[in-house]
Amino acid sequence: MNTCTVHGALLPPDVIKAGKNSAGVQRYKCKICHRIVKRNYYFRNKERLSEKQKRYRRDFPQKNRDLQRARKAKQKKAAKIPSRIENPESDLKMFRAKSRLINAIISMNEIMRRAKKR
Repeated sequence: MNTCTVHGALLPPDVIKAGKNSAGVQRYKCKICHRIVKRNYYFRNKERLSEKQKRYRRDFPQKNRDLQRARKAKQKKAAKIPSRIENPESDLKMFRAKSRLINAIISMNEIMRRAKKR
């Protein structure tokens, strides 16, 4: 179990995104917090990032085509997975169960933190 550095919840390893900062210090964020941080960064720097992407596509057209082909092949291969085609409800149930587990762990941690403050 690792602690999310954003909101301090104790979460299982499959929910945590680990990494190191520029000083080499280990950082942990839950995947939800990591997604929020990335989304905020994108919206703050949207123009600069889109210009950078345009420049890359213009400077390396063949590499861009190869990447698009690989992405389409991967999507085509993923579409052939029988569990996703035959039973999408099971994937949804699993996602909901994981979400409930994460919310329960976060609320438990919040209760424990409040109890410590008293």
